[in-house]
Amino acid sequence: VIIGLVLYITYNGMMSRHSSRHDKQHREPDDTEEMFAFPPISWQNPINLVRYTDRPNSKPGPMFGGMKGPFPTNLWSENLFLGKSKSEKATNAYTIPYVVDTCGPLPGIRTHIPEFIAFPYALEEQFDRLNGLTLSAVGDFHNETAYNALDNEEVQFNSLVVELEWKATKRSDSSVVPIMRTPLVRGSPYITMEYFDAVPIIFIQRPLFSDTPLVVDEEFSSSNTMKLSTMNTDDTDDAVNSSPTFTSTVECGVGDEWGNAIFDKPSFHVKKEIIMQNDKSDHTWMIFVSEPMDFKCSVPISSTQGHTEIRAVKSMPHAFIRISLAYRCTRGLNKILCGNSTKTEDERVEIRQLLRTHAPVYPTSQATVTFDPPDEDTDDNMGILFAWNPQNMHHKSRQHDPSSTSSSTSSSSSSSSSYKSSASSSSSFRHTNTHSRSLKTPLGIPEIELLTYALPHHQMILTSRMGSSNKILKYGCVTTLHGEACPVLGGVWRLDEKLPKTSFSAPRPIRKELVEPVKDAVQSDIAYEIKSVYKHGAGDTYFSGKMLAKLSRILLIAEEIGLDITGNSFKTALKRLESGVEIWLNGSAANPLLYDTAWGGLIACGCSVPFPYYNQSTGSCDYRFPDCPAVDNEEINYGLGFYCDHHYHYGYFIYAAAVIAKYDADWTHKYHEHILLLIRDIANPSTEDQYFTTYRHKDWFLGSSWASGIITYAGSPFPWKYGRNQESTSEAIASYEAVALYGEYAGKVFSSSYQSNHHARCKTIEIVGKMLLATEIRSSETYWHVRKSADTSIYPRIYPNEYAHSIIGRMWSEKAELDTFFGGEEWKSYGIQLMPTTPIAEQRDDPQWLHEMFPHFLTECRTRPLCYEGGWSLVLTMTRAAICDWQGAYDEIKRFNQTGFSNQDLGGNGQSLTNSLWWIGTRPCT
Repeated sequence: VIIGLVLYITYNGMMSRHSSRHDKQHREPDDTEEMFAFPPISWQNPINLVRYTDRPNSKPGPMFGGMKGPFPTNLWSENLFLGKSKSEKATNAYTIPYVVDTCGPLPGIRTHIPEFIAFPYALEEQFDRLNGLTLSAVGDFHNETAYNALDNEEVQFNSLVVELEWKATKRSDSSVVPIMRTPLVRGSPYITMEYFDAVPIIFIQRPLFSDTPLVVDEEFSSSNTMKLSTMNTDDTDDAVNSSPTFTSTVECGVGDEWGNAIFDKPSFHVKKEIIMQNDKSDHTWMIFVSEPMDFKCSVPISSTQGHTEIRAVKSMPHAFIRISLAYRCTRGLNKILCGNSTKTEDERVEIRQLLRTHAPVYPTSQATVTFDPPDEDTDDNMGILFAWNPQNMHHKSRQHDPSSTSSSTSSSSSSSSSYKSSASSSSSFRHTNTHSRSLKTPLGIPEIELLTYALPHHQMILTSRMGSSNKILKYGCVTTLHGEACPVLGGVWRLDEKLPKTSFSAPRPIRKELVEPVKDAVQSDIAYEIKSVYKHGAGDTYFSGKMLAKLSRILLIAEEIGLDITGNSFKTALKRLESGVEIWLNGSAANPLLYDTAWGGLIACGCSVPFPYYNQSTGSCDYRFPDCPAVDNEEINYGLGFYCDHHYHYGYFIYAAAVIAKYDADWTHKYHEHILLLIRDIANPSTEDQYFTTYRHKDWFLGSSWASGIITYAGSPFPWKYGRNQESTSEAIASYEAVALYGEYAGKVFSSSYQSNHHARCKTIEIVGKMLLATEIRSSETYWHVRKSADTSIYPRIYPNEYAHSIIGRMWSEKAELDTFFGGEEWKSYGIQLMPTTPIAEQRDDPQWLHEMFPHFLTECRTRPLCYEGGWSLVLTMTRAAICDWQGAYDEIKRFNQTGFSNQDLGGNGQSLTNSLWWIGTRPCT
């Protein structure tokens, strides 16, 4: 039986000191490490509330083997394990600063350092796969994507790390199974491979020229430059020189004409490191070993093509190899890419020493995200902690457990344990925190701290703490898609974030000039009727949710301007809202919500409008449950059945439910658990919830969310090449605003003492919503809202001046661009990043950025009839009001064609005249 690549992650790491999941890993946290776990917000089995599907045609791929869900669907590393076939263009993961894949020429992990290139309309990471370094091993390892899970092993999921493992299909001569394992960690300057009874290989898909220096153990000698020699000699002595002299020459065997490596030259001894320069890429890499090793090398017969292989001469019982890019532009050969970035020799020495000093300490697969929530209702300070759980590879390599690699390779028959359940057997390889017992300063800081890169939004709020200096270094920074990432020292990061205030109203009343116009608008809008197809729950969930949220805002503003909430017009409108929401919850929708037992999430059966599934004449769907087209067709309902955009869709429903909770406690009592299904799907905070993955969309390392889900094309992840993506960060923000508001107002419904459990869970929902909201806003302001100047005090410009726009329309793992999924016009990018108009928008959009971008938005919209004559111009008007031109905005609204608010207008159908006037009248302007 072939046992292939195994995936370990701790998804968003809500860890408890008493969690059986982590007891199994024998984790020993650092003395100063806070361990906080949010409790589940519900224990309800979803199939008791809605119908379910096991989606037979689009189950989790073979990477997950026989493991049970819930599984992550929007993880930063999702492309590594989606589908059934591998594609070099699709199966990348961006760890920052590296791009990694498992599609190299040998089993193992291939590492690329991308070059950052700026264009007027896009910012992109590009790399040549032939320049990648592959860490592999000798042996019969499986390198297909038909992966199986190890018997009795936990599969874990995490925003910080994904750990991959390869197990050989045959035992070694010593009757053990060779294994190699890599924890791929966000922000790490190194890529680490851990070997168990395996012969390490470093594989480069380029020839290293005969005059390329290979420097071994630079710190031990001043005369240590070694050159690759491909000269044929009769010397085939394999003896290891126990006292190597650094003036000798490394001789490499010359591969044959068919490209096979030949190792017929003497080995060379490495105590700690190799420095290797690749002339073709102009990259210089440092290769660190956990213990002294002897290597041989082979170069191709041609100096222009072929590969170079450096191979250990013997199996290592337990060892590590770590690689790190020292610098991109060694000789400045590519003037376009290098520019003036070629480093001086002093700078190079400083970087090499930095990487060398911290190479022994690596973050493990037990790295996790945890939280320090506010102590009381009046406290808005939230701590987000990245506990990297560092280990020292020199200590760890001496802890080999021979029994761990002697287990049978036959496990596919019994690999069905759930990673959510506690396992009875111990983990094959125990992660003990040897780093926590290393030498420390009086403040508890280890003598050698973990080295990690921090992105600009980290650097704004990173603070020191006991046991972790969290010092940001001002040298050794690298350019990434997300700006300059700078080295940080520390094993536990603490990011101090202020939780935003959420409310249904603005912090100030409607200005007196607009009170009467708002009242007049309410009198008309209170009769708003949701489109028939959505009344029957037969349309898509995205526009249905927008229309429900539209009516919700009308009700809130109606109360604010003094409409009697006990009067007939208000009560009738509230009833329409309740009916519009509950049809999706009570099972009577033509396009019902379903629980997906295969992946673990809430999807919809599917009914596209108007063709081919929605029947206009009958007002229903031609396909009905259990024949659900959206489970098999990713084009229906904007890919909701494939976990695309769940936070966008469900956020609008949750907002409507929060408004209902404000006015109708009975309805909330009846449908509370149904609404929690929506919240658990996008914002479940607890690993103890066995039905939903935690924080489905959130990438805690980036702070933003990923909207793309599990769509595959021809067996590989789709969309291709650039990885994960998210378009509308403003709608992501609105979804988390909705979660926080539902927690607040449902908490009031359950405020009585006999409902204290529900009340406490609602408080958790409120805090979690605000936590998701705060991080999304910070990342949106940093990476989507493009400033003019790098000197801006709060959110400086992070992109090169070559990028000529004030907005990012669509963010990918490896690309940021102006385009949206519905067009490349600049006004569309502004529009989709500025809707919906709810109170949180005041905190979402920095006034300085609004002033900078408004002239561009105005010019673009006025020259495009589709924008200026339709609902999209409403977004422009709302922006005008936000920059304090309330009179100009009011004049525009009075001239606005009211059809722009209609259900048919894609830009304005989520907005109303009432909400538009309310926004204009409540801006903080004189």
